[in-house]
Amino acid sequence: MYPPPPPPLPRTRPPALILAVTIAYGMCAAALLANIWTIAATGAPGRPGADALYDMGADADVIDSYQSGAAVGMLLALIIIAAYILLASFVLAGRNGARVGMWILAGLDLLCSVITLMLRAPGGQAGQYIDTNAVLDAEAAARPFPLRVFDDTWILLEPALVIVIVVLLALPSVGEHLRRRTYTPPPITWQRPH
Repeated sequence: MYPPPPPPLPRTRPPALILAVTIAYGMCAAALLANIWTIAATGAPGRPGADALYDMGADADVIDSYQSGAAVGMLLALIIIAAYILLASFVLAGRNGARVGMWILAGLDLLCSVITLMLRAPGGQAGQYIDTNAVLDAEAAARPFPLRVFDDTWILLEPALVIVIVVLLALPSVGEHLRRRTYTPPPITWQRPH
C-alpha cells in the first residue's frame, strides 16, 4: 500500500504569466469601458453613420446593413472581451490548454484589428454615391473628443498588446509552469520483519 501523497509544494507563478494576464485584464477593461461609452454617446452602434448614409440618399437596405454590421461588430467585440477574461482566468489557474486558447484568440483578434484598420482606411467609395469618409467622419464626430483620441490610439495599441501577450505566454518559464506535473510515489522498500 502506498503512503498518501505529500501535499503539493506551492508553485509560484512566473512574472511573465502574471504580466500577460494583467495586460489581458487591462485590455478587456479598457475595451469594455470604450464600448459602453460609445453606446452612451451615440445611442446605438452605427447610428451616426446611418444618419450620414440617409443624408447621402442611400437606400434603406444599405442603411439597415450598415447598422446591422455595426451591431454585429459590437457583439463580436463583447464576445472577444468575455473570451479573453475567461481564458486569462484559466491561464492564471494553471491550465495549459487555456494558453493555447489565448494564442488562437489572439490570432482572431489580430485579424479583426486588420479588418478594422482596412475599414477605417481613408478614401474609397461604397457604391456610386456613398462616400465612406463622410460616414467615418460622422461616426467620429458623434463621439466625445476623449473617446475619439482613445479609439485612434487603441486601434494601434491593442494589436501591439496582443502580440506582447502571445510572446509572454510563449516564454519557457510560463510553459514549464503550466505543464502537468504527475505524482510519482516513492519506491517501496522492503524491510525485514524482526
